[in-house]
Amino acid sequence: MSDETFRAFLAAPLDPGTARALEAAAREEIAASGEEGWRATPAERIHLTLKFLGETPLRLVPDLRAALAGAAAPVDPFPVGFGGWIRLPGPRDPRVLAVGVSDPTGTLPRLAALLEERAGFLGFPRESRPFLSHATVARRRGGRGRGAGRGVHGPASGRVAAAIPGSTPGRIVVDRIVLMKSTLGPDGPAYEVVEEAALGAGPSG
Repeated sequence: MSDETFRAFLAAPLDPGTARALEAAAREEIAASGEEGWRATPAERIHLTLKFLGETPLRLVPDLRAALAGAAAPVDPFPVGFGGWIRLPGPRDPRVLAVGVSDPTGTLPRLAALLEERAGFLGFPRESRPFLSHATVARRRGGRGRGAGRGVHGPASGRVAAAIPGSTPGRIVVDRIVLMKSTLGPDGPAYEVVEEAALGAGPSG
């Protein structure tokens, strides 16, 4: 059986209009801050990461497809909103600028927990830090710390290091989750959807 792998993560994608608005908001925030070394994340790379998998064997794709479907089936589509700037892993030496996600139904952490459990059954390391609902919209050049690399978890304390008031796009509906392939390149990663599952398909084991 092939030992070929690819870099992967599980996420909730955003519609192109929302992603473009988030990119524009990030560029405005960077310009207003006057801080050097920041690069806004292109709209096509903005998403809500639910579980970082890392190097993933190709042979596990069918199992991950089943994991996606199993997690998505009992969860109905749900609304989320965006607002407030978050600097990770902390305000002293931030490497990531993110937008906070408001989730009145609490569904995003629930989805993340379901995927964490199912990925754990497949042998992926479990994340010990609390889940942080956010969308990464900019990175500081040269910043690849642990918090920046995984992208979905905040400081070890679980508290947001610094939330900066800001205005970002309004509410959208999350209606699917995906297995994403990430290919690193000189201009940053390129993402490709490998598998996806619609939310609310019905009960599943």
